[in-house]
Amino acid sequence: MLSGVHYQLHARLVNGKHHGIPHNRERLWIIGVKRDNVVSPFSWPAMIGAVSLTEFLDDGDPAPSLADRPAGRTAQENWVQAFKQIVAAKKVNLLSKEFVIDVDGSVKFGPHRVVGCCPCITRSRAHGHWLSKRSRRLRLAEMARFACLLWKRSYVVLSFRVPAGRGRARGQGLGGSTI
Repeated sequence: MLSGVHYQLHARLVNGKHHGIPHNRERLWIIGVKRDNVVSPFSWPAMIGAVSLTEFLDDGDPAPSLADRPAGRTAQENWVQAFKQIVAAKKVNLLSKEFVIDVDGSVKFGPHRVVGCCPCITRSRAHGHWLSKRSRRLRLAEMARFACLLWKRSYVVLSFRVPAGRGRARGQGLGGSTI
């Protein structure tokens, strides 16, 4: 394989939330460096503190309202369940703190909700998690930022192309698969 004579391989499990990305997902990173190109020993970056979730979200949302709810029966049931759980735990009002709620999961297991960090985004969550303080779902560009595909809307580290004739949902599904 690559670890033979020609490449140095380095592998590590990395969670973005430990490296300045408010996204909770552990990933296996494998770095291969062609031995001819090694100019100094490889070292993994040190862990750094978390960045605010709002740094990854678009600006300019209208005032939130508890009347705004996600579309779909499962998403609405999970939204109501999350709201009840947050109130019961004497946390805060859904609109006063940015809760990121996975509203698309099975109602049987209940919604996964976190503050200050985005739960795992996968293909089955391609429509985006619910943002309580903004009363809307994550947008595709925001999900891409969590995956480090876009940062600060200024440059692309890695990109994916939606095949011709495919709509927004297809692009979000592809994005979810990369995240």
